[in-house]
Amino acid sequence: MKKHDTSGQAGLTLIELLIALAIVAIISAVAYPAYTDQVQRSRRTDAKVALVSAAQAVERYYTEHNSYTGATLGSGGVYAAASANGYYALTLTVDRTNAVPAGTSYLLQAAPQGSQASDTPCGTYSLNEQGLQAVSAGADSATVAKCWGG
Repeated sequence: MKKHDTSGQAGLTLIELLIALAIVAIISAVAYPAYTDQVQRSRRTDAKVALVSAAQAVERYYTEHNSYTGATLGSGGVYAAASANGYYALTLTVDRTNAVPAGTSYLLQAAPQGSQASDTPCGTYSLNEQGLQAVSAGADSATVAKCWGG
């Protein structure tokens, strides 16, 4: 006489395993892009903080020298050439508009780099001596407000 297994243990069938795998794949396909989008949006704060801090340093330079001419970023400059977390490279352009008198205008830019380089909804952030905020992804006020405001 054959004994039946009465231990209560049962295995998964191949169909059940494939269904579970398909569910995990569908959830991952939806969740991963949302996750990466959220990570990129949170890293944008790095650019905004760096630009405002660099602008303060450039304005201090102007107060001491009565001109923006000579202000630089990086080693020996008024501020670092990268954001605090390194997601953005900073550049400073003095006399961006051939200002008269010379040394009275500047443009700070924060370009995404490394893992943040694929962040195209905002792109490169800009801030000038008048406090005008811009992004390379679009000049319309809705895009600028979305990128700078949240």
